[in-house]
Amino acid sequence: MPDSARQLRRPRPFNGSYLETACLLDAACPGFINRVFYASHLRRAAIFSALAEIKFDGVMDVASRLRPPAPALCYPDLDIWAQAARALLVLRAREIVQAIHGSVPDGYLGLLARTGGDPLPRGVYRLAHDLYANPQHRARAKLLRQMPGRISADMIETAARLHPILLHQKVLHRVHAVGEVEPLHAALALVRALVPRASDEALHRSLDGLRQSDKDLARWTECWLRRGTRMPFAPPIPANDPDLRVLNGIEMVKLGRRFRNCAADRVGHVAAGLRCYLEWVGDGGPAVIELRRLTGGHFLVEDLRAPRNRDLDPDLAERIRVKLSTFGVLSPIGVPPTIAGGAFLNLLGVWIGEEGEADPFLTDLLREAA
Repeated sequence: MPDSARQLRRPRPFNGSYLETACLLDAACPGFINRVFYASHLRRAAIFSALAEIKFDGVMDVASRLRPPAPALCYPDLDIWAQAARALLVLRAREIVQAIHGSVPDGYLGLLARTGGDPLPRGVYRLAHDLYANPQHRARAKLLRQMPGRISADMIETAARLHPILLHQKVLHRVHAVGEVEPLHAALALVRALVPRASDEALHRSLDGLRQSDKDLARWTECWLRRGTRMPFAPPIPANDPDLRVLNGIEMVKLGRRFRNCAADRVGHVAAGLRCYLEWVGDGGPAVIELRRLTGGHFLVEDLRAPRNRDLDPDLAERIRVKLSTFGVLSPIGVPPTIAGGAFLNLLGVWIGEEGEADPFLTDLLREAA
């Protein structure tokens, strides 16, 4: 390398298995590591992809791939490590990629140049090449080309794993680790199951609306779940019951507006199968009932509320509890969820965030005190 070129770059060391392989090459061809330290991002990436293949397939196999474009450097009498090292030092990045992977797909060298010059996990070079070389992955390669700035190993692996619906620049920008892909796929599957009108095209197009303030896809998922017309579990109440109505995602949003409460913010609890919400439309209503799902297909009354989160009339609450019990819905024993009830528990040194159905004995005590 010319001295003028060296002055424009600083040596960039590397370690791990790549350094171990480079040391073997340097022992056979002194100066190899130094040359790699000063190489450009693209050249380093091409050499690292070859070092990864040495770990996978062995140095003899890699040397045999490098021999055709550099026969004068890889003559058989030379040590096999020296053959590989000499070829990697002389061949251009394009020639190394061609020899190692068998082809140089459009845009692949640009991707290598944007990896920052640090070695990627060994399997990522093969994966990235396949994304660019395989026509079936054209959309994934296009997504990587659209991403600005440095390309990380996580971005490559994420682009390879994302569901086709989620192949979007704004998604890849928000997925910071490969481990985030599986939960994202689970959320997508839930949306598709609960919102039958959500076509693949509509879901993909809606990703354009992700705002800069959206650090992840939580708001996007919630917006779609609020359009849900299906339930993720079998409710305990029959669909034709005259007094009780099961609330799906879209109905939770409507109830939140009518009752002026936070029902719309609880859509995720329904979608996750944690809660079931019912509206009492019978005599004395309206009212909203929150049920907690239990194991074995059972449900437990969690809360009973009138519009604007007001306390429910005790007589109506009792009638609702009795009606729910006919469907096998359980009710806990507790103190009425009122200000007086909460103050009474405080005097007893009991601190409970959410109360259940009233115990008759405690209810009588509070009425007598009133």
